[in-house]
Amino acid sequence: MKSNRNMLDVRNLRTYFYSSRGMVKAVNNVSFTIKQGEILGIAGESGAGKTVIALSVLRLVPYPGKILTGQIFFNGEDLMHKSSKEMMSIRGAGIGMIFQDPMSCLNPVFTIGEQLTASILTHQKISRQEAIEKAIEMLKIVNIPDPERRLKGFQHEFSGGMKQRVMIALALSCNPEFLIADNPTTALDSTIQLQFLNLILDLRKKLGMTILYITHDFGVVAKLCDRVAVLYAGEIIEIGSVFDVLKSPAHPYTAGLIASTPSLGMLEKKIEAIEGKQPDLAFLPPGCKFAPRCKNAAPRCLEKEVQLFEVGREGKSHLVRCLDYE
Repeated sequence: MKSNRNMLDVRNLRTYFYSSRGMVKAVNNVSFTIKQGEILGIAGESGAGKTVIALSVLRLVPYPGKILTGQIFFNGEDLMHKSSKEMMSIRGAGIGMIFQDPMSCLNPVFTIGEQLTASILTHQKISRQEAIEKAIEMLKIVNIPDPERRLKGFQHEFSGGMKQRVMIALALSCNPEFLIADNPTTALDSTIQLQFLNLILDLRKKLGMTILYITHDFGVVAKLCDRVAVLYAGEIIEIGSVFDVLKSPAHPYTAGLIASTPSLGMLEKKIEAIEGKQPDLAFLPPGCKFAPRCKNAAPRCLEKEVQLFEVGREGKSHLVRCLDYE
């Protein structure tokens, strides 16, 4: 059930990585909110900064990365002012995360049950037997058959789709209010992907969960999300409801991504690719970051930084970073 209360409020987030080549601006002045019970999708090409946003929210940015500026409010509390110990209690219990690659996140030398119970015991004051019962319950929720037996299995005994379900069970095992899913269906075939998305929607309905879903697939966005933020070169270049953004994309980059998404109805139609590639985040061009790839770019697009402008229907928050709407 959605409400008007902001579960997550990210303001002016800048996360940079220091390198011998210079400052890599992975996330560059990003702001967005997610209301309780809402699913916000963050979409864009690989390397746009989507995963870095997720890691910044959890304060897990790896070295040599650093959050330079910004505020991250979770349930009204600024996570940037939390100690490492306080963040450890928030991760898992307050915010759960499904990582992109279960192969690298599941430990091959421990059983699935040992990993689930360890996570539960870390965040909940219950007995080991109660943790085992909770682990079995979580495997049932994510539709893994014969959970008592599977609890004793190792990751190599699970298919790709089942590993991803285990990752969901791990993320949900401590009853988090907020879930971050980072490209969780990348390695899954279309049938398993659909089952996974239906499972996410079912969990949102049953548990009232708030979700940040990271993807590069607009088909997933259309199926799952309430709103979508399109990321390019570390900046949000368009954000609005899924209906508004997919029906009437205001930014040429968004329109290009949608046009390049294959579908069954495009069997005889050529998929239009966006020419060029994203700029080097250590050497960003002046002005609009998409201008070097934009067919409609004008000299003024390279003269100054472009702000987000309101577009679309009255009363609907649909913002785009393009001077055509200045």
